[in-house]
Amino acid sequence: MAYLVSHNGRLWFQIRVPTALIGRYGRLIRTNLQTKDRAVAQPLALQMAGQWLTQFAGERLAAGQPQTAATVPPPTISRVVPPIPVFAPPAAPATL
Repeated sequence: MAYLVSHNGRLWFQIRVPTALIGRYGRLIRTNLQTKDRAVAQPLALQMAGQWLTQFAGERLAAGQPQTAATVPPPTISRVVPPIPVFAPPAAPATL
């Protein structure tokens, strides 16, 4: 589902609520992103989607419901890759 919708020139975040949680949240969650700029709204919508999907997955786990592939949070990265070193060109020989 697209998390970003346009209404009256404004961009909104929108996500469907899982069937088991409709009684708590309603069918849809909508939030005005307070912008008309899609470049600003897209990262906000994706961030909010991640937060809501994590919330839904946590509530399903607490209720003992099986998780589907869509509700399983992504694995965490356990290894940090060090930055690639940047080498400076050799210095020119000093002249006397």
